[in-house]
Amino acid sequence: MKNSCMFFGDKDLIVDENVKAKISKYINLRIENCSSFFYFYFCDFNPYSRCCYKIVTKLKENNNSIKRCLFYIDNKISLAENRNKIETDDFEYLFHADIFLDDVLLMRNKEAVDNASFIIFFVDTSKINSLGTKTLNYAKEKNVEFVNIFDI
Repeated sequence: MKNSCMFFGDKDLIVDENVKAKISKYINLRIENCSSFFYFYFCDFNPYSRCCYKIVTKLKENNNSIKRCLFYIDNKISLAENRNKIETDDFEYLFHADIFLDDVLLMRNKEAVDNASFIIFFVDTSKINSLGTKTLNYAKEKNVEFVNIFDI
């Protein structure tokens, strides 16, 4: 989707002030010259995603063209438990699955990558079998523009 940004981060990585500054920098670069709606997609509720969500929500206070969208696996239990943790705008993508398996999560992530024009990763790619690394490699294959702030 044009003018859209996704966030993917390893759930075990620490989100410190340095990481927050990098996230803010790349978010601001993406919306600087945007004349239409800009969509930010969130896939989960890990510390990285929550940090990105807070930054985008703060920017939204002064920019009503920003839309926050959830790209989430709906398996009833997790959605019911987590839905109140994030407020979305405009619309949501829901990927339906009855169970959480790495294959299902990777399918969701690939679908999210296919809808992104830019991705801000926070992934330790030395963990070659991690879901984050697999998602980043898929973004490379699809030639989706991205930055991995873990490497910066």
